[in-house]
Amino acid sequence: MLEPAPGRYYAAGSILLQTLTGAEPGGILLLCVPDIADADRRIALATGMSPVAVARAPGLVHLTRQGERGVTLVPAGSTTIEEALARASFTVLATAVDLAEPGGLIDPLGGIGHLEQGILCSASPIEDDPERLLLAARLRARYDLEPDEETMRSLCESAPLAQRIAPRRAWAGLAGVFAAGGLSGSTAFLKEIGVLEQLFPALADISDVPQNYYHHLGVWGHTLETLDHLELMLRNPRDRFKAYGDRLAAYLTRRVEGGVRRQTLLMLAALVHDVGKATTMSVEPSGRIRFQGHQLEGARLAVPIASRLGLGVKATDGLVAIVRDHMRLGFLMKEGETIASRMRAAVELGSHCPEVVLLSLADRMATRGEATTDEALEMFKRVASRLLADWFWLRDVPTLIDGSDIIVHAGIEQGPGVGEALLRARVAQRECAVASRSQALEFLAPDFKGKMNVRSNEGEAR
Repeated sequence: MLEPAPGRYYAAGSILLQTLTGAEPGGILLLCVPDIADADRRIALATGMSPVAVARAPGLVHLTRQGERGVTLVPAGSTTIEEALARASFTVLATAVDLAEPGGLIDPLGGIGHLEQGILCSASPIEDDPERLLLAARLRARYDLEPDEETMRSLCESAPLAQRIAPRRAWAGLAGVFAAGGLSGSTAFLKEIGVLEQLFPALADISDVPQNYYHHLGVWGHTLETLDHLELMLRNPRDRFKAYGDRLAAYLTRRVEGGVRRQTLLMLAALVHDVGKATTMSVEPSGRIRFQGHQLEGARLAVPIASRLGLGVKATDGLVAIVRDHMRLGFLMKEGETIASRMRAAVELGSHCPEVVLLSLADRMATRGEATTDEALEMFKRVASRLLADWFWLRDVPTLIDGSDIIVHAGIEQGPGVGEALLRARVAQRECAVASRSQALEFLAPDFKGKMNVRSNEGEAR
């Protein structure tokens, strides 16, 4: 497409690393000598991609099309390709291939050798770009690399610079870490180098918080184990939810808002779900530790966390809701699980019910203290599966009546009573006690002291 002459266009960075390791390829980065004016026009015409200037990097152009890999064009200037690669973040990314001579690999810093040895080595000062702190965690997890001593020291010393990462860039970097796999290991690594507490100071407060005899780990250790269980379920939802696994996986790939998918937001919620325990911890005279209302305090603390990551209104509301409601299944079991109580929970949880089910289950599986039993855990798993089934049923099966039916036939005004009546009708429908509109209205008639006029719809099909 570009009809390149030698020394003009170079594929560089992640695309080569992904190709060499057999990883799924992402976007393509092209180093252009000396400029990109002709290249972006040619690529746009040939592919239909739209060029977008990147404000944070003058001169750089990104071409993209919805749902496809992008192409990023970077002007190399008048420097040699070796000098340009020397400005890379890490040596494993400091490689290139001349598009006119694709048989040779340019590797001036020994990045391929470092890849083979499992070493993450900085190619230029980390402080040049604080986003490299998050990139290090992603490369470490995705390609099984460990920082050498000098790089590790540099990461730790540069950790305070994480505060300078722009909010949306912080989210993009963190989402990349989540997508790389090894969620708990990456989280522990970010904590070890001091980045996690720079991004989320509230997380530092739970590091040494102990828990009661329902738990076998403190709050931080429990958080990491929760991440492990969640990641395992997300890897193949059918293993846990056989009937709905595929639909659940598809649902979690949906976007909450631009750049934020449900699954990634769920991972963030799992990371911060117990952040409220530091300020709600109390110790009874018996010595028992309690965290009453920690989910509400966690929801409050989730707001500044979302703000730090530049999340919009929808993603912020979603994060707050998941953290706030992650105890809902436990409360459901204490109240007594019935079809009615599960249906009420499914309705109240709304669109974030699947995320709450997954987080609640991962949270419970990471709770294995002296006071827990295998029988109780198995019961929790069954309730989680039934709640998810109820939620999908509510989406799949049309309602028999709506609010206007209640208002008209019962002669009541719009208000909470209408919602309660509709819920009772849905429960009866779920229990197969009613199967038509007239049956639903007749079922509700006693609730309104016989005022319900069930014969007013003579034209109803039977």
